[in-house]
This record gives sequence, C-alpha cells and structure tokens, in this order.
Amino acid sequence: MKEKTNKLAQFIEIAGKQQRPQLLCLWVKRCYENGKTVLIRVDSEKAAGYVDGLLWTFEDAGFLPHAVAVAESGVEPAVDPILICAGQERLPIMQVLVEASGGEPCGCFEKFDHIIDFAYLYDEHLKSMSRRRFGAYQSAGYSMRLIKGVEKN
Repeated sequence: MKEKTNKLAQFIEIAGKQQRPQLLCLWVKRCYENGKTVLIRVDSEKAAGYVDGLLWTFEDAGFLPHAVAVAESGVEPAVDPILICAGQERLPIMQVLVEASGGEPCGCFEKFDHIIDFAYLYDEHLKSMSRRRFGAYQSAGYSMRLIKGVEKN
C-alpha cells in the first residue's frame, strides 16, 4: 500500500435507487458552494444527458452552472465550474472528481485530490464495482471516508 497523502475519497452510501439522483446533485452542489470545480464522470452520453437535466432542475430557485463534454473530442480546459464527462479516460483535471459511472475506476483518478463516489447498496453488481473503486483509491493512498446517506459537511 502506498503512503497516505492529503488526498481524500468520500464514499456516500446509497440504499435505494431513488436516492441516487438527489444525492448526486446534493454533493455536486456542496462542492460548487464551497468554490470547487467539479468533474462528474458518468458511463454514457445518455447518462450525461440525464445528469445535465438534473442539474438544470435540481432546485426551483436556480440551477448549477455546468456543461457536458463532447465524447472523445479532446480535452479542453473547463470554463464552467461543473463539467459532465461520459466514459472518457482522458479527463480534464478539476478540483473534485464525482465518480457517478458505477463502473471501473477511471485510469486517471490519481490526478484528483478529492473524489466523491457512491456505494450502491441496492444492486449486487454496482456494490461489487463500488468495492473495486474503494480498493483502488485506498491502494493509491487516499484517506477514505464512508458516509451513510446524507451527512452534513
């Protein structure tokens, strides 16, 4: 195991599928409100479109400013504080990686100092993939924090 660093990986437990969109938006909003730039990694362009819609409608009083990266068009510096990427391995580096793909850890996760990920407890395959990502982050020396559902910062 690598030596511990100041890098942090937070795993938020999601007990039911219906909690997934709400918790994703809540954690992205927390990062944004704390002045952090956020990269949301999803598994497909369809998922990117879904998350795009969520961020527009998450709150009645406004939206979270964001953009969707075009797949495999090359990585451009992000202008928006929140960027949604679908499945790319070559990701622009922002302050926080929100891993929402549910799949294997991305090959460049170690470039991020802060990762927010989700432990999907309602599906055995997703739970298994969550454990793989948890192990990868832990092996890379990240400080690990498991959060049950919604917790105040």
